This record gives sequence, structure tokens and C-alpha cells, in this order.
Amino acid sequence: MDFEGGAMRLLKLFIIAMVLLTIQTSIKGVLDFSWGTPDLLMIFLITVSLLYGPVVGVWCGFALGVAHDVYSVNYLGAGALAMSLVGYIAGFAEERVVRLGFIAKVMLLTVALLLRDMVYSLICGFEAEVVGYLLVSQFLPQCLYTLILGSLWFYFFKPKSLQTPL
Repeated sequence: MDFEGGAMRLLKLFIIAMVLLTIQTSIKGVLDFSWGTPDLLMIFLITVSLLYGPVVGVWCGFALGVAHDVYSVNYLGAGALAMSLVGYIAGFAEERVVRLGFIAKVMLLTVALLLRDMVYSLICGFEAEVVGYLLVSQFLPQCLYTLILGSLWFYFFKPKSLQTPL
């Protein structure tokens, strides 16, 4: 019975991830503003990692990163490694360190977004000037937009396992 429940949960997560990936890659023009595009997969990854822990966070991050890398033009595997690292850290913070409240979840999302972008930049071998330019022109605006949507998500989405912060 427990295996069937786990398989159904995995199937639900997979379907949600594929819907979010489709939204993010195909109709992102609707979500696009002049200052950035939200990263729906990152909000999903942080939520899954907070709910199910670091092991599920790593695997979810890896799967989302590979799926996202397939749609990118180069550097296959960089997104998978960066998202795996973020999934582990987010799951570890919730499971081992402390139950996170709303403000801490938003701060975790901020750190996760910047960490993912910095790890991706390092793996791809971008020079310091390029990283600085990308940070100001793309990473920070996208981070801000994702933080707005993520804050709304964390404020309104409160599963029972996440409702008892310290």
C-alpha cells in the first residue's frame, strides 16, 4: 500500500513539473515583463524540497535541471547540477535545521535562486565581467519576479507539514 501511495505522489509531482515546464518554456511570453521572467520550476523545487526532504529535493532538482537543460541551447548538465544542489540544501534546511516560517522561506528562495545562477555560471565557465553583467541584467530581475510569485505561493500554500514554524 505504501508503495502505491508513493508512486501516486511521484506521478502527481511529475505531472505538476511537466505542466510548469510547459508554461515556463512555451507560453512564457504571457509571464514575461521587461525586467524578467519568473522561474516557476525553482518555486516548485523549493516547495517539494521543503515538503519531502533533501533526498527527494536532489532527485527532483536533477530531473527539473535535466528537463530545463534540454530546452537550453548549450551546457547540458549545468542546470541539473545546480538545481540538484539547491534541492538538497532546501530540503536539508527544513528537515535538519529548523521548521521555516514565511520570511525564512522567502529568504531561502532568494539564496537558492542566486546560488543556482552562480553555480550555473561557474560550471559554464563565464568570465567575471560576464557574470557581473548577467547578475545585474538578468539574474536579479528574474530573482525579484520569482520572489514576488514565490512569496504569494508560500503565503497562500500551507500544507499541514509546513504549518508549524518556530
